[in-house]
Amino acid sequence: FTDQLSDTQRKLEVSLVQLSSYEDSFQQFQSWMGETEAKVQAEADLKATLQEKKVQLHSHKVQHQDILSHQHVLDSLSDRAQSLAQSSGADSRVTRLLEDITKHYQDLCRVSLELLQRFESNVADHQQYQDALQQSQDQMSALGDKVASCTDVTGDKFAVQNKLDRIKELSSQIADSNPKLKTVSELCDKTISNTSNPGRETLKREMSALQADCVSLASDADDAQADLEGALRQWEEYDTTHDALLQWLTTTEQTLKNLQLRSTLEEKQEQVTQLKSLKSEIESEQAELDRFTDLAQALLQTSGDTRLTQHIAQSNKRYRDLQALLKESMSKWEKYVSEHDVYRDRYNHYTMWLTEAKDRVDSLTSDPEDIGVMEEKKEEIQAVLADKEEGLQRLNSAIEQGERLYPDTAMAGREKIRKQLRTAKDVWDGLMADLTAAQRKLDTSIMAWSTYKGGVEQLEKWFVDVETELKTDSEEKNTLPEKRAQLQTNKAALQDVRSHGRVVDGVVDKAQTLLQMSRSEDVQIFI
Repeated sequence: FTDQLSDTQRKLEVSLVQLSSYEDSFQQFQSWMGETEAKVQAEADLKATLQEKKVQLHSHKVQHQDILSHQHVLDSLSDRAQSLAQSSGADSRVTRLLEDITKHYQDLCRVSLELLQRFESNVADHQQYQDALQQSQDQMSALGDKVASCTDVTGDKFAVQNKLDRIKELSSQIADSNPKLKTVSELCDKTISNTSNPGRETLKREMSALQADCVSLASDADDAQADLEGALRQWEEYDTTHDALLQWLTTTEQTLKNLQLRSTLEEKQEQVTQLKSLKSEIESEQAELDRFTDLAQALLQTSGDTRLTQHIAQSNKRYRDLQALLKESMSKWEKYVSEHDVYRDRYNHYTMWLTEAKDRVDSLTSDPEDIGVMEEKKEEIQAVLADKEEGLQRLNSAIEQGERLYPDTAMAGREKIRKQLRTAKDVWDGLMADLTAAQRKLDTSIMAWSTYKGGVEQLEKWFVDVETELKTDSEEKNTLPEKRAQLQTNKAALQDVRSHGRVVDGVVDKAQTLLQMSRSEDVQIFI
């Protein structure tokens, strides 16, 4: 019995030692649980920054790992509790406490895991927001640099157009960033929900700054686009004005350089009128040239393109050259008109003289009635001959002036002038031939009249002499010798009369010839 009691006592002492050790371990585990729960609850507070959240996550990972690592302690307590129950018959309190602490540990693990997942989510959300924010900020910065490079409106039209195309593309990219900005805003709102109040204010300021930067960037792009569009409109207005001015200068230069010769005085006068109208047009174009110069100088100040200075100088020089060309053309065509007008005056003066002279010559070709008219016509012929030099001078003057017009007159006009001059020369030659023929005919008529007149006077004197002689010897004679002498005288007179028959026939022939040249009634009566 004593041995049995000693063995029981020894077992009881061992159990008491085990129970005491178990209780110490249980209390230590329970104390650790309390401390850990306090730490876990302390770590559950929201943080302000991503760095703090990362530190919180890292700290809790260590804490959670420590919690999980105490699983073997709980397992050991459970084994020891079962061993105590088998060896010493421990009461149900140990089992109940173990179950409570096991459930408590499991709750701690679950809460720790939830916190770990929440902290990981917080870090991930904040990191995602931070990355999106940084990406948007980098994008805004890059777009801002590109927009800034397009705000300069200097350069030629192509440079401005290229900048405008780029700024439009940048504006499109800025507009395309709005959905990204909305995403950043949503991420920000999501991050705010798991961030402490100080951090929330920071996040709001960051988001407001990003949105303000985006609005400012869009405004800068709009302003740059408006400036570039204004510069481009300025270039387009300049190009339109410059092209129109150059086209007008070229057309007007070609008009002046390609003036065609004209045929008639009226056409040349019309050409002078057109040149005067063109002069008015050129003078009125001075205002357009001044407008172009003002546009070019204003654009030069804006763009800094030095080629505009050359355009201004070239356009003004061409305009001055055009004025000089017009002045030269006006002088030349006014000379053409003046010389053609002189030709017409000289030709008309000649034709007037020619018409008058022809009428005078025509009046000389009619048959004269008597010698007095013939003498008058002879004097008229002498007068016409005296005026011949004046007519020849007028003819030569018209020919000389007409030939001067050949280089400055169109082919049809030259042929017309040549025909006029040939006709004038032919008419002149015809007039001189008619005048010579009239003079020759008149001289013949005068000579025939003089011959006829001399024959008539001779014949009339002979008639008087014969009649006187016959009247004197017509008395009857008393004696035979007287009668024989009277008979002999009458025979001689008869013979004389018979011999004058040929003379009478000759005078009558002359009278017949003269009658063919004149309409003299005396000649007709004589015949």
